[in-house]
Formats: sequence, structure tokens, C-alpha cells
Amino acid sequence: MPIPLGVLAVAGAGGGVAASAYDLISTTVLSTAATVTFSDLLTAAADYKHLQIRALVQTNTSNTGNLNLTFRFNADTSSSYYNKRLNGNGSTVISEATVGGSGAFDLNDATPGFGTSTSIFGAVILDIYDFSDTSKKTTIRAFCGSYNGIEQDVSLQSGFYNKTNAIDVIGFTNTLSANTRISIYGIKG
Repeated sequence: MPIPLGVLAVAGAGGGVAASAYDLISTTVLSTAATVTFSDLLTAAADYKHLQIRALVQTNTSNTGNLNLTFRFNADTSSSYYNKRLNGNGSTVISEATVGGSGAFDLNDATPGFGTSTSIFGAVILDIYDFSDTSKKTTIRAFCGSYNGIEQDVSLQSGFYNKTNAIDVIGFTNTLSANTRISIYGIKG
């Protein structure tokens, strides 16, 4: 079994390679502009404690700036999303918190619009902790990087979903451009 990108192999006591703690659950590569939803996660990722999403994304808009990548848990549009971010673009640093959210998590400046260039995509690594645990609130951590041809943004974010519901569906609400690639991995914890 090949080791996914970004995961280091560790030599075991017997000199072999330890099994990966990350396993690919699903990958979506868009052939046309669309939204992306991962569903039935409680079944598909039943053997995992946490989830990680790795994405190369571009928003299907003629906008030339860097844009937010927006997602929801379980199609919930309530004000249950709490988020903090630290963002820098080489000349300005922004730190802010969103209390209660606007009905979704926003990963700030994570994706360029195709008005920038059809070949420039943003990179996102999103960790979702304890997604199936109903005794605590699900927390997230994200690292995003985006370039719009003029400005480069890097963002570190964390937050939590202010409910104890298990996460069975993760839906990205942006219409994403063709060739956007989103993979979801299970983490054994």
C-alpha cells in the first residue's frame, strides 16, 4: 500500500515500515464547475477518529481576488460555526474571530477566482477532529494558501462547531472550477 503524500514512513522495531495513520476515503476531481459534498461519512469513515481534507481549489467566478472557501457540516445553516484566523499576504497581517458564524465555516482567502488564471489553484489542508464523537464539539484546524497573480495569502485557522452532533456530511457551498481536486482522508487517531 503506497503511503499518501505528506505522510512520513517510520521504521518499526523490526526494521519494517509502520502502517500509515492516514487512509484515503474519497477523491473528487471536477470535470465541470460544481459544488462538492462528502456524505455518509459515519459509515465510510467508521474506523477513523479524525478526518483530513486536502484540496487544490479554484472558485468558479470571474473575480480576480483570493476568495473564501465555505463549507457546512450536515447542511446546517444555523449560527453554530466559530472561527479564528491569522492571515498574511507579505505586507499585512490580519487576526480576527467570527463568533456564531454566518451559517458556515469560511476558510479565508483560500481560493482564487478563475478570473485570475484558469491554471492557478489555492491549496487547503483541513483537519476535522472527533467528527463522530457526540460527547464533544467538533473542532477544525486549517492551513490555506492562495495566489491571485498579484497577491499571495497564507491563512492559519481554527474553530469549532457549536453542537455535539456527529458529522455525516461535509458540503462545500462554493461553485468550484473544473480541475478542482478534493480528497478526504481518515486518521486513526
